[in-house]
Amino acid sequence: MNLVVQHPELSDATVDALAARVGAPATRRAEGFARWAGVGLDREAAQALGQAHQVDAALVPAGQRLDDFRLIAFDMDST
Repeated sequence: MNLVVQHPELSDATVDALAARVGAPATRRAEGFARWAGVGLDREAAQALGQAHQVDAALVPAGQRLDDFRLIAFDMDST
């Protein structure tokens, strides 16, 4: 599993702190985003890391990408 962390203002200090907890540097880093490949965390540990650092954190299966999904939204407001 990959640990994916997102936040609009994700700082280098936060990424460094997460890397220390994960035990490895981020394998990918971009503005507002960091990913660690092949982490040995469970979902509860990922959620706890996210809460502790006030970021969105999730475990994503290796090889899965956002472009593998589609979204459709409707405005059903009748007023």
